[in-house]
Amino acid sequence: ALYSLGVPPELIGTGRGLQKVKSLKSKVKSEKSPIELLEKYYLNLKSDLQRAGRYVNKNVLAKLAKKSAAWQEVEQDIKEIEKYLGEELKPKTAEEKEHHNMVGRIYNCLQADLSAKKFITQAAVLRRSLG
Repeated sequence: ALYSLGVPPELIGTGRGLQKVKSLKSKVKSEKSPIELLEKYYLNLKSDLQRAGRYVNKNVLAKLAKKSAAWQEVEQDIKEIEKYLGEELKPKTAEEKEHHNMVGRIYNCLQADLSAKKFITQAAVLRRSLG
């Protein structure tokens, strides 16, 4: 459901988590910072965040954030992840851009109390996941 709203669930809380890790002082004698230790044990952290970030729809998220502080926190997560990666989270391929547009249609249908089933299915096909 969250992918259909343009909010990959693996990004929720991750930005705040990264921020917390950055602020930690290492309790282990190591030359590596806490973030470097995290990356050592989660080898695909950056690539996983980049991949999920291609399905973020910041327009829909901004609309959701106007209605709820919880969504505002998710917006902050996205900003922190972008800082960590040093790049903007956004669609890159034609299919990802089409998915982005489909998410906008899903949101509009839900706001108008219309069925979004067709668009949800099309979005799932585009990302190759029911997610």
